[in-house]
Amino acid sequence: MNADRFEFPGLIRLGQHDGEVGAYVRHWLGSVLDSDAEHGTQLVATLRAYLDCWGEYPRTARLLGIHTSTVRYRVHRIRQVLAADLTDGSTRFNLQVATHLLGYIERGRQLQR
Repeated sequence: MNADRFEFPGLIRLGQHDGEVGAYVRHWLGSVLDSDAEHGTQLVATLRAYLDCWGEYPRTARLLGIHTSTVRYRVHRIRQVLAADLTDGSTRFNLQVATHLLGYIERGRQLQR
């Protein structure tokens, strides 16, 4: 498997290949998606909001309508599940792209129903 395809420039080259976009999303979010499915949590939604709010806990809490301490706990859990450094710019960027692509994929599935 070519690791370059899981970086943003590689994603751009993928074009409209849904399977490849799905593989990109799975590469970056798979463990969090699995955790959400197994435990009924909302870690992916929290991660997307946290990244969209530039890592600001109060803004993320307001956006999600939850307490700041809940956001802190979830972000701590996300770090554990991903085993990733959320302060690394490249990691944050790829995670943000993956969370948004997941949203597009999910909306596409809803439209097909």
